[in-house]
Order: sequence, then structure tokens, then C-alpha cells
Amino acid sequence: MIEIIGPALLILGVLVIVHAQLGLQVLGRGVVFADLAIGQMAAVGMALSFLYPVLSIFWTPLLCALLAGGVVAIGVRRSSYPEAVIALLYALGGAVVMVLLSQSAEGAEQFKRMVAGELLFLGWQDLVRHLPWYGVIILILALLPRLRSNSMAELLFYLLFALTVTLSVAQAGVLVVFALLVAPALTALSQRRYPPFVVALLVGWSASMIGVLLSWYLDWPLGQSVVLSLSLLALPLSLFFKPDTSRSPQ
Repeated sequence: MIEIIGPALLILGVLVIVHAQLGLQVLGRGVVFADLAIGQMAAVGMALSFLYPVLSIFWTPLLCALLAGGVVAIGVRRSSYPEAVIALLYALGGAVVMVLLSQSAEGAEQFKRMVAGELLFLGWQDLVRHLPWYGVIILILALLPRLRSNSMAELLFYLLFALTVTLSVAQAGVLVVFALLVAPALTALSQRRYPPFVVALLVGWSASMIGVLLSWYLDWPLGQSVVLSLSLLALPLSLFFKPDTSRSPQ
């Protein structure tokens, strides 16, 4: 059992650490759907590399996500309706993905992989390959508050966000990444007693474990099981606690 689900558990554990910190920042900025929009644009790059194998399966999605991150950063600073800009970017990405994948007989199966990933098929080598990237992301996130230029810090944050989403979507899929970003952070910021980052980690790890066990024993798809457990754990907790308006995201 551990040989099959072990890599998925560890990869989810790493994803929770990175996305808990990012999620607190995203909810603090009020751009929750930026993750879906950037993830969808990364999926455009994945669809392009699927249709045209000559394109890099890593750099093509990353370039698409970085472009989306730049658009989100500009929209947040210059538009009076940043969420509308993000929503349109998400709709654009979704439409392009569907058009591209409709050109292939295997497009429907590829779309399923983009939505919920293939965590159970990941191995230890996938974890080792991505750990350095996530280590750099965590380090830069820790250093961001020290930047004197707010505009530079914001741009760097969204570009870093794009890199993280690209890495994560390739492993876990758009829906899982969105749930990992929002559910732990929402629960953490809905309470006043404990440090938000600690609560986000506990919620993310607990829900991920529950999702893996549900998938294993009930033969459910792993990605969807993780999304279900994150949502069903975070929603009641976040509605039960009183919101903490005095604490800034950590």
C-alpha cells in the first residue's frame, strides 16, 4: 500500500506547505480566482505541448502561466475590477484548452488529467525532481516582505505564483491546486486563536490524508477525493469560526 500511495502522500504534503503560504497571501490580496485563471493558462500550455510534441512540456505551460501572472498583476494594479479581468482570463484559457483538445481523439482523456491530475501515478522520482523548485519558491516567499519596492514585490509574487501553479497543475490538476490554495487558507483566516499558517498546514495535511484513504478504500479518483475532503473539511470549519479581521496573512 505505502509503495503506491506513499509518493502521492509526500507530494501532497509538499504541495500543502507551498500552497498554504500562497493561499494566505492570495486571500489577503482578494484575488482568489487568480489561481484558477493562471492554472487554466498553464493548461493551455499543456494542451499545446500535447498537440505539438516539439514544444516543451514544462517551458510551454510555464510561459503561458507567466504571461497570465503578468496580466493578473497589471489588472490588480490598474483595473477598477480586477476580479473581472481574472474571470475573463480564466474563460479565455478554458475556451482555448477546449478548442485545442477538440483537435485530438485523445483530447477528452487529456482534459481529465488536466482537471484532477494523476497523483497515484507519480513516483519518488517526481518528488525528487520538483523538491528543489518548491524549496526556491518557499525561500523567495519568505524574502518577499523585505523588498522595499511594493510594485516589484507584487510583480515577483504573481510570477512566483505562476511558476508554482505550473509545477503543481502538472502533478495534481487545476481543481486540486485550487482547493489546496483556498481551503486551508480560508479555514486558517476564519479563526483567531492560532497562527494561520499552522492551521492551514494542519487542515491541508489532514484533508489530503483523508482524500488519499477515501481513494484507496473506496476506489475513488484520487484528485477528486482530495478536493472533496478539502472542501467538506474547510467549509464547516470556516463557517463555524468568527472571521478574524485584525490578523494579516502570515
